[in-house]
Amino acid sequence: MKALICDAITRRRCISFIYLDRQRMIEPHLCGRNQAGHDLVLGYLVAGHSSSDPKPGWRNYLLSELRQVEVTEDGFERPRPRFNPHDRRFIEVYCQVTTVRPSGP
Repeated sequence: MKALICDAITRRRCISFIYLDRQRMIEPHLCGRNQAGHDLVLGYLVAGHSSSDPKPGWRNYLLSELRQVEVTEDGFERPRPRFNPHDRRFIEVYCQVTTVRPSGP
């Protein structure tokens, strides 16, 4: 799962998945481990539903709770405003969006 998400982050591709029985699509920005020892993905919700807040915005998702994860053809050009690559909630970062656009297809 981490490899799939990190590939999407490197290629700046959205991921779609089921989380708590709801379909979501995010621009993944960071994948890592939090202080409680859980693997998370930090992403910007661009489509789908959240019971806590239906508007687009920043969300954390537990990797252990993601279902039917797919990398989509939808991409994003740059990190979203207010992305913090040094988020203190993460004690280990596996991968993250950079400010430099990756080369290649």
